[in-house]
Amino acid sequence: MKQKLLFIGLVLSFILISLTEETTKNCFAGQNPTQTTPATENAPKAQPIAITGTKVNLVKPEGFIESTNFPGFQQNTTGATIVVTEFPGAYTDVASGFTVENLKPRGMNLISKEKVSIDSYEGFLIKFTQNANGQDYGKLAVIFGDAKESIFIIASFPVELEKDLSNVLKDSLINAKWDRKKEVDPFADLSFSVNGNGPLKFAKRLQANLLYSQGGKFPVEVETPIFVVGKSISEFPTATTDYKVFSEGRLNQSAENKNIMILSGEPITIDNLNGYEIVASGNDSATNTPVLIYQVLLFSDKDYFIMQGLAGIKAKDQFLEEFKKIARSFKKK
Repeated sequence: MKQKLLFIGLVLSFILISLTEETTKNCFAGQNPTQTTPATENAPKAQPIAITGTKVNLVKPEGFIESTNFPGFQQNTTGATIVVTEFPGAYTDVASGFTVENLKPRGMNLISKEKVSIDSYEGFLIKFTQNANGQDYGKLAVIFGDAKESIFIIASFPVELEKDLSNVLKDSLINAKWDRKKEVDPFADLSFSVNGNGPLKFAKRLQANLLYSQGGKFPVEVETPIFVVGKSISEFPTATTDYKVFSEGRLNQSAENKNIMILSGEPITIDNLNGYEIVASGNDSATNTPVLIYQVLLFSDKDYFIMQGLAGIKAKDQFLEEFKKIARSFKKK
């Protein structure tokens, strides 16, 4: 299970980077980050609403809106977000990854971790901070579920706004409802598609990201090939016109891999979208296992789509071509 959770950590790293980008974008988009919407006194208690693409219902805090970029809510005046992720596997296994030792290499500082009950399910409430791009962010998260499925809901906000936002965000998280029997179409609301008819099959949707693996299995072990495709939460900085520089910077944001060495990189056009393709090698940060890293970024107006493939270096020849095949099947809806 330890090896399988390493890839859960990889996906979490992928997600948390995106959330940090979104917080930065909103907080400095010409708005005053200290302005929050006050709650109305004696207002009726808000009821949980369904989060698109998930089995989760959440109370939408005052001043927040439903996001069109990820499953959850956002507050444009502050950059605060609440994002829902669903995992296969026991919630205790996912929660066990939230330790001081595991978070520190990702630039995160664990403050507290306590047992809670969410919608009659056992779980954990976790508080931590993250520093990215010179900005400190507060994080509140709940992890709950059962022996087969896990729900991970994380709230992110500029740390200087903790006094204003912490309680309302916590209230939303701990009052989450899980409609475990609900049927959800994982592809219905996405703005893209890829063809996964080869050896890598659709395995799981995490937020607005699709995962493909051998036999559609997930979690997987470190060296097992996996392909992730999704749309960025943050906008592409239009002032930056060098796709190569931006793509290389995005590749190096991964905390799950170290000693990254770019083997090749070149411009690419897929479905009339211009982008940049990178093939690299590196080592898994936790096990030092040599890995192949494949990445394609495709740019569309102010946002971009990201595709990443990972495999043990021994499987490079077989799965590099498969990664390229899936990437080239990309279609924007």
